[in-house]
Amino acid sequence: MGFDRSAFSEWWQRIARLYNVRANFQIDGKEYGKYGTSYNVRVLIIDKAGPTPGENWQEQLERIVWGEAATLEDAWAALQTYRRPNKYRADPARG
Repeated sequence: MGFDRSAFSEWWQRIARLYNVRANFQIDGKEYGKYGTSYNVRVLIIDKAGPTPGENWQEQLERIVWGEAATLEDAWAALQTYRRPNKYRADPARG
């Protein structure tokens, strides 16, 4: 379901017109080998708060974090751009 798969291009464009696609990231399945599987995992972050910003598909793609990562740490680092403050999380400044 990556953006580089032409079979999904039309589908992704329709989803981006309806929802705010924030991330589409694949994690290498080798990361889960110790758990008995080697399937790649895809992380999708899609908000239903309106369409993905951008006048066309190319502009929308520029606003989406997408790609591949070999490890969970690499994926986490790439996805940090969309981390939002959580009002339920304890404030680290308060202790």
